[in-house]
Amino acid sequence: MFWCESPDVVEPVVADYRARGLPFKWSCPPVPGLAIALRRHCSQEWLARAMRRSGRLSGGERTFEVTETTLPLFLACSEAGWAHDKQQSADLAAAWRAGTHRFFLALDDGQPAGTAALAELPGLSYLLGAQVLPGFRGRGLYRDLLAARANVALNPLGTLSRESTSAPILEALGFETVVRYRMFQS
Repeated sequence: MFWCESPDVVEPVVADYRARGLPFKWSCPPVPGLAIALRRHCSQEWLARAMRRSGRLSGGERTFEVTETTLPLFLACSEAGWAHDKQQSADLAAAWRAGTHRFFLALDDGQPAGTAALAELPGLSYLLGAQVLPGFRGRGLYRDLLAARANVALNPLGTLSRESTSAPILEALGFETVVRYRMFQS
């Protein structure tokens, strides 16, 4: 993900990422001309919010924190939900083993149904990567994944969310919007 305050940097940064064969995401602050420059290079664009909340949430009973034994279940469910390849799963496993991320797995009738992560940063418990498999949506599992992380978090919660998907759910659960912005992806 890249953040900048001038449209002049778009061309050289995009050229560098393409030369390396890398995809990119770009957070777009309200800078004149930046969104126009990014639209020429990006296939996806969406509205997003930075959001925060403090305190515990009720629920989370169908979600548990991943252990070495349940890590393969988490990775398989994450692969199914995010369409990860094996290298991305290996990177996730390495992050979990290094202790930089805590992973959570939601079950529905004993079946892996959703995944999420939590990263403890100085002064912020950062929520990331929540997803519920399509066949299990509408059953409250996203909320359970959120509650499980909120109830073990060491700091106030913070996250970046899509305006069209998670932001309305988070807002209904007491998260406040800090800032709205556009995201672009190659």
